[in-house]
Amino acid sequence: MKLRKHDAMYKQYGIHKTEKCRDCCNFALYQMSNKRVSKCAAYGVTHSEATDWNGRKLACGLFNVPFPDDMPFIEILKHQKKVVKETNCEGQISLI
Repeated sequence: MKLRKHDAMYKQYGIHKTEKCRDCCNFALYQMSNKRVSKCAAYGVTHSEATDWNGRKLACGLFNVPFPDDMPFIEILKHQKKVVKETNCEGQISLI
């Protein structure tokens, strides 16, 4: 099961239980063609909707910690090794 964007950030950096993403220094609004979109600099900023950010969610542990531009979190996620959970159905024989 794939983690949602905010859940992945919470898992990696923890959760800030009192503040919202929109109040963080890493949260920014951008004008993309004919609409305004919100992005998180720590997660990554691209022209894709995949990096659009919901500012109403609880902030992660990076709240108001300026994130370095060299490696946004989305790039870290792309290069992580995928874990495949093997499950056997009832009555299925394992050949390993």
